[in-house]
Amino acid sequence: MDRLYPAAFRADVAALKQARRRDEATDGWVWSSAPPESVETAIRFLEADLDCFRSGYVKERLIRHLVRQDLDDEALRRLRRVVLSALDRPARREFGAICRLAIRVSDDALRAEIASFARNEDPEIAKRGAWMRDAILEGRVGLQARQRPASRRELFRAEPRSTGLQGLFPSTYQALRISMTFFRKTALTPGKPSPYIRPSTAALPLSSGCGSLSRL
Repeated sequence: MDRLYPAAFRADVAALKQARRRDEATDGWVWSSAPPESVETAIRFLEADLDCFRSGYVKERLIRHLVRQDLDDEALRRLRRVVLSALDRPARREFGAICRLAIRVSDDALRAEIASFARNEDPEIAKRGAWMRDAILEGRVGLQARQRPASRRELFRAEPRSTGLQGLFPSTYQALRISMTFFRKTALTPGKPSPYIRPSTAALPLSSGCGSLSRL
């Protein structure tokens, strides 16, 4: 671990993280400028695109703090290349964080490039391009070129369904009905002990005990 993530690298990541502090007045987080060397280390790590132990978690953490920083034009240009390179490879754990980075660094040229990926003949590349394109449209409302796609929650709310357990979980409701029917036929037949209930329990009247079986 020390060779993979040396002490100097961990110190720069800690300095980038410490740029976030809690504001006592609003009880919220505020971000200050991180040291330039910490920002440079984070960008170089993303450019290297290591695929090794815990690298996805580290990239997510770096992006979470980078998007809060004031980045100069050179840093934005380098991070745009990082975003585009993520579309040329299979999606990894950090792909969602890369989409958030795309929201932060996007400009007209980057959005045009991402749109071209969404039209790629390779279905996997086109899917990743569409994900990132929609992430930018969702995250930057003022940049919409078409109607904002409905979120999954909005689609779920718009879908007509009945109320109660049957409407929310139809398969679970059906399985529960079958189980209750089977239980009634086997365990609750009057005068017939059930093989699924211990003899000492089968001899008890249905109205005895907590949670009477007769209420099923």
